[in-house]
This record gives sequence, structure tokens and C-alpha cells, in this order.
Amino acid sequence: MAMHVVLPEVDGRIFAGVASFKEPEEMDEALQFAPVGHQPDEERINAICAKIVKWYTLQKPLFQSKN
Repeated sequence: MAMHVVLPEVDGRIFAGVASFKEPEEMDEALQFAPVGHQPDEERINAICAKIVKWYTLQKPLFQSKN
């Protein structure tokens, strides 16, 4: 676990950012329980998409120069 925090690229994933937040959903009166679900945040998703485009743009010239 510690190495995945220090070196996230070791497990093949790079942290792009937060895309959703936990929010309580509608209360189920029969169960007396309100489940918690992830709700997407459009602004954060747009920021993640912009970051991915930048990563791709940085990577693209490297692939072209190898051909």
C-alpha cells in the first residue's frame, strides 16, 4: 500500500483528480436508511478531461519522433 501512495505509477494508474463526491440519496423509510452514492461534479470532470488532453498532447510528439 505505501509504495502505491509514494509511487502511484507502480500500479499503472496516475491520479487525475476527484470526479465525484459522496452524497446521501433519498431516505428509504421501510429500511430507515439513506444510502450514500457518488454524485459527479461536472467542473471536476471537465478539469480531468483537460488534463488528459494535455497528457496526450505531451505524449504525441514522442510517438511521432520514433517513427
